[in-house]
Order: sequence, then C-alpha cells, then structure tokens
Amino acid sequence: MRIKQGGVLFLVLSAFSLLLCGLFFSISPLVLLLSALFILFIPGALAYLSFSKKPALLSFIGFSVLGSFVLNTLATLVLGSLLNAPLSKWFLFFVFSLSSFPFAFRILLLSKRALEFRLESRSALMILVLAFFARVFVFAKLNWIILGSDVGRFGSLAHAMVLKGGIMANLVPFEIIEGFFYFPGTIIIPLLFDLAGINTLVGASFALLFGNSAFLVFAFLFFSQLFSKKRAKNAFLFFAFAFDFCFLLAVSGIYPYALALPFLMLFMYALNVLSKGGHARFAFVLATLGIALFHWYVGLVAAVFGAAVACALSIEKEYARLYRIIKEFLFAAVLSAVALVPFFLTFGAYLLLPFLLQNKADLFAISTANALPLPARVLGVFVLFSQGVSFSILFVLGILFLVFDWQTLVKKKTLGLFFIFLVVFNFFLFGDNNFVRQTLIVWLFYAIAFSRVLTRTRINTIIVIAFVLVASPSPLFFFSTIVQGTFASSIPVPDASFYHAMDFIRENVSLNATFLIDGGGAGCVGRSSSYGERIFPITSRKVWYFTNTCWSAYNYTEYASRVALYHVLTLNPNNQTLHDQLLAKGVTHVFIGSFSTGLSRALFSKSMYYTEVFSDANTSIFKVA
Repeated sequence: MRIKQGGVLFLVLSAFSLLLCGLFFSISPLVLLLSALFILFIPGALAYLSFSKKPALLSFIGFSVLGSFVLNTLATLVLGSLLNAPLSKWFLFFVFSLSSFPFAFRILLLSKRALEFRLESRSALMILVLAFFARVFVFAKLNWIILGSDVGRFGSLAHAMVLKGGIMANLVPFEIIEGFFYFPGTIIIPLLFDLAGINTLVGASFALLFGNSAFLVFAFLFFSQLFSKKRAKNAFLFFAFAFDFCFLLAVSGIYPYALALPFLMLFMYALNVLSKGGHARFAFVLATLGIALFHWYVGLVAAVFGAAVACALSIEKEYARLYRIIKEFLFAAVLSAVALVPFFLTFGAYLLLPFLLQNKADLFAISTANALPLPARVLGVFVLFSQGVSFSILFVLGILFLVFDWQTLVKKKTLGLFFIFLVVFNFFLFGDNNFVRQTLIVWLFYAIAFSRVLTRTRINTIIVIAFVLVASPSPLFFFSTIVQGTFASSIPVPDASFYHAMDFIRENVSLNATFLIDGGGAGCVGRSSSYGERIFPITSRKVWYFTNTCWSAYNYTEYASRVALYHVLTLNPNNQTLHDQLLAKGVTHVFIGSFSTGLSRALFSKSMYYTEVFSDANTSIFKVA
C-alpha cells in the first residue's frame, strides 16, 4: 500500500482544523472522534512516519498509540508544569501543536517520498480488529464508565485540575489531600479529554481501549520473534481472547497499571530485539519513557525480564550485546529523568510520601505478604488471585500445557529464565492486590503453551468462541457476564438508575452543591460501592470524602471526625446534631446508590432533616433540609 506523505499531512491538518471548529462551536460527536485521534493516535503516527522508510502496519498502529500517549503527556507537562500555562481549549491547541507539528514539518520536507506500508501478518491484523471490536462492545455496554477503583480516583484528580485551571498540586476545595500525584500520564490523558469537553471517565475508557490494542500489537510482535509465523499467530489468538490480563485490569478499574502494561510489552519486544543484535533504540526509549510516566510498578517486571536477558546473554557469552544493552538502558533512563523534570518541579515534594511509615505497608503489601497461606501463595503465582484463590478449567489447562511445553522454556533461554525469575520474584516479595498485578504476566506463557498443544487454527477459533462460557479474561466472557449482571460480586456494575441520577444532578442541582456518598474516594480506594465518587468528574459537583488513607499526607484528625460522623449517620440520620454538623461542613445532598453498604435509604426517608428529591429503582438523592 502506497500513500503520499503530502496526503498524510493534508489529512492531519484538515482533522486539526475540524477539531478546532468542533471545540469552539461545541459539536460533540466531532470533538469526541477527533479528540480521541489527536490524544491517542495522530502525534505518534506522525512521529513514526517521519522516521520510518518502510513502515509495517501493525508496528505503525502500536507505535502511533504509545507515541501519542508519551508525546501528549510530555507536551502537557512542559506547558502546564514548566510554563504554568492556564488550562483551556487553547491549551489543547498548543499541546497538539507541540506534540504533532515538529513531525508534521519533517513529513513536509519528505513529501516527495511515498510511504510503502507492509503487513507483518494478515491473520494477526484480522485477530487484532476482531479483538478491538469485542472490547468496544464491552466498553459500550458499560456506558464507557470503567468499573473498579482507580479510574474514579484519577478522573477526579484530572477534573479538579481542569476546574482549578492549571496543572497544580493544591486542589482545594475539590480535594483535601496532599499527594497521590504519581503516574503523571494517567492523570494527563483524561485531563486532555476533559479540556475537549469529554468526561474524564469516558476519556480514560478510550485510552484503555487504544492502549490495549497497542498492548496486543507488541504481544504479537514479541511472539513473532520467538516462534514460527503459524505458532505466533496461534499464541496471539489465545492471548487476545483468553489470557489478555491488560484487558482484565482495564475493565476492573486498575487503571494506571493497565495503561502502563503496553509499555512493558514494548519494553520486552525492544529488549529482545537488542539481545539478538538488532536496532531498537526508538522502541526502547519510548518504552522506558512510558513506564516512567504511567506506572513505576511495571518497571519491576521490566527489571525481571532484563535480568533474564542479561543471564541468557551471559550464558551464551554474548558480552558485547550485553554491554550495548546496558548503554542503551542508561541512555533511556537519563532521557526519562530529564523528561520528568517538569513533573518533579510541580509534584516533587510529594514523591517521598509512599515511603512514610504509614504508607509502606500498602506500597509493597509488606504487612500481608507473609500472612497468605502456603497453598494460596503457590496457586497465586499461576492463577487468578481474587477474593481468595479462584481459578477455572482454563488456568488448569494452562498449567498442564505449560508442563507439556517445557521444551520451549529450555530452548528459549530468555523465556525460561524470565518464567523462573518471575515466579520466584512474585512468590517471595508480593501479596494481595500487588501480588496479582505482577503475577498476571505469567498468563503470557499460557498462550504460548496453548499454541504448541493446539496447532489447528480453525479448531482454535472455535475454542476461542467457547470462551464466552469459560471464566477467563476474555472480552467475550466479560460481555456475557455483564449482560447477565453477574460480572463479579466484588465489582458491581452501575445500573440505569445511576446514569439517571447523574442526569438529574446535571439538570437540577446547583454547581455549588456538595454530596455525601456511601464510601470514599480520597484514598487509594477511589470507589464507593455505589460509584458515588464519580459524581464529581461526571457532573462537577463536589463530593465529601471520609475514606481510608494511603500514599498521602492526610489531616488524620479531620478524617477521624468524618469517619465518626459517618458511622453515627449510618445508624440514625434523624439526629439534629449530625444534621447541623453536615451543614457546617458544607454538605447539601446525600447520594445513596444501588449497592449502598452503609447509608440506609429507609432511615433517610423517615428523617425530618432530609428531603428525597430523586428516586429511581434503588438509587436516591436526599437534600439536606
């Protein structure tokens, strides 16, 4: 496929002009589409095309997404943190100009040269397209509101900065904490969507959808480095529809980690290229930058893979290649540190907060790692670890097939060492939720093992379709459970009444209102059982937090008083003293959702101090009299 570079530039400039028109004339569908392209695809695409003579189509897709994540994040940090530019629609114009125009200018200089795209694998492209649309169905079924905790938290931080008008650490009156400004990219991506007039939670969903696609691209390229085209294709099929842990984390709300995982996959791909004597500086630098910007935990797994590569090269006495990799890593690390300077200038004072005594246990799960029963710790390395130890036939088969495929772990030294190091690393160092995140990379090996045992593509396709009935991180299974309302007992899915309540708040409640919700959002949790904390990023009305603390410097006296007040309120809201205290703290409304675990709808209905102003199914809003 041949495309004139001048034609590419014309299309980009036309899209940029349409985006500006959409922004200033409030044309929502146009803004949503073009904002997603400029935030998540176009800058990286221009960068890739400006330096690649014969771009490969799948690589182009992956690098375009991850390059856009990094370029837009860096441009925002430079403008917002370093230059203190106010946040507005014009800010978007300057961000996109800074992240795109230098590469567009380079393309203009090369406009006489035609681009020749090559396709690495037609089958892999088809699998990627099907996987993408399967995920679109899941996200759409959830109304683009990701489940779980972290999305609400980071969406709130981003929205608070937009309302405050700048990239800043002091978010009062929208937040009462200091800290939690880690993973800058995970705040900035939804912030850019918010500036375009698109809900931060919807923006995060789009980012996860595009990011997951890039993750799958580099997973396939990684498989292709290791195996024949047919086996790589089969492994990719199983990985995309049965073992995609990135998708699992994305849908269940572990947002920063899910956005960083594509960079981990890119890191593994690039490091493997370097270990074979190839050239991958651009990919290696991009991966290192992405890990630094989106989630440092992912760097732990990257380090384990790096150790496996180093040991494999040492065994083969390839010291020259090892030395070159070390030089490339030092270059990428220094570049990443320089790129983070604007972030450190604004949020540097908060970077040591996780290492405070009260925060250490959460950071590394030190308090719980050794408390896990031995069988749970053994199985937790290999299977889905959630609410105790639970696993399906799929994971049992994965382990059995891995036993059958021991030859791969022996022949592919890097892969075998990585598996061993990863198991040891997880078993001895991590527990609970953090244990899960590091362990899920083991599922990469399940897809590889399946591809060796099940070698017929047509039969494999039928098996993949059957995953709709098998408990797995398959988008097909997710979609079926969400439709049936049985997604997970620990992760409730917002029902229609939640969205009706959000519409009511936007249309009928003052912007100065403050909501007491069932649960919190100011600490690590970021999610109440009824999703009440999302009132803020969705409607811009403040939420009164009281929840647990972690990774921040809190006013513990204030939080203790809030928790005490909330506790009594759950038992007897018909209390004038409590009513007066709520008014004194600025609380004007009480939100009680479908999955409320503390506040009682019946007790509030009987109280003379609260008036029910909204009721739909199991969701109610009360006004403080």
